[in-house]
Amino acid sequence: MLRLKIFIICIIISWLLSNIGLHLFNSEYAINFLWILLSFLSWWILYYGVFKLQIVVQKDEIHQYLVSKKTNGTQTKKKINDTTVSKIITQLYTIMDQEELYKNPLLSRLDLATRLGTNERYLSQIINQELNKNIVQFVNEYRIEAAKNLLHNPIFNKYSVEAIGMEVGFKSKSAFYNTFKTYLGMSPGAFRKLQKTS
Repeated sequence: MLRLKIFIICIIISWLLSNIGLHLFNSEYAINFLWILLSFLSWWILYYGVFKLQIVVQKDEIHQYLVSKKTNGTQTKKKINDTTVSKIITQLYTIMDQEELYKNPLLSRLDLATRLGTNERYLSQIINQELNKNIVQFVNEYRIEAAKNLLHNPIFNKYSVEAIGMEVGFKSKSAFYNTFKTYLGMSPGAFRKLQKTS
């Protein structure tokens, strides 16, 4: 939406500049230059729009495939053997594994707390005490694990890394790349290439 607004503003500015150039310089060169600039800007916006649309379509295809197969193979189940783990943490693992809440890019601490029947502060505290991480780290671990499984699976080789990132719950390409690199020390593309060679 922001890019659309910028595009519209650029069109208006180009139109104003072409009128000013026509009256001030009385030259067709200024007008032609402005129209060429506008053409490049239009091409860039259209290209970017098509690219983004392809990513969304690919994300939907991945999602439909996973739903149709009903495979839980995209996420390895967490084993909870520790008897000191609280009921809240056990429930949290259960809903994350079964309902795949991490795939919601808008998932918040409040959403998780509400789903578990507790408050945000207590949920944050218990995750921090028992798992030594915060909620964002906890959710991102699920997302990264799901992304690793999709990137490793040859069925998904035809899909872009960005589409896979969206499918597992990341809001943007940069968030996916940064988080993936933080956890694994390499980009998702490098991970995919490494999996293909091994």
